[in-house]
Amino acid sequence: MVFIYLIMLLDYVLTKIALNIGICYEANILMTWLVNMPVFPGILIKAAMGIVLLIPFYIIRKKNSRFYRGSVIIVLGLYLFVYVMHGIWIYTILSI
Repeated sequence: MVFIYLIMLLDYVLTKIALNIGICYEANILMTWLVNMPVFPGILIKAAMGIVLLIPFYIIRKKNSRFYRGSVIIVLGLYLFVYVMHGIWIYTILSI
C-alpha cells in the first residue's frame, strides 16, 4: 500500500511538471484543480486524498484477501497506464 501511495504522489509531481512545461494537458478535473494550486497546498491535499482512498484497502486487506489482490491489481494497472503517458511525454521532450 505504501507503493501505491508513493506513486499517487509521484503522479501529482510529474503531472505538475508536464503541465508547467506545456507538453500535456490534464483530463481529470480534480487533478487540474490541484495542479493549478501552489505546490505545497496541492501536494498536501493530494497526500490527504491518498490516505483517505487507501483506508478501504487497509480494511479489506485482512477481511477479503482475494478482493484486495484484485483491487490492487486494478489500481496498479491504471497507474501503469498513467506512467506510460508520462513516459511518452518525457520521450517527446527529449526527442525535440
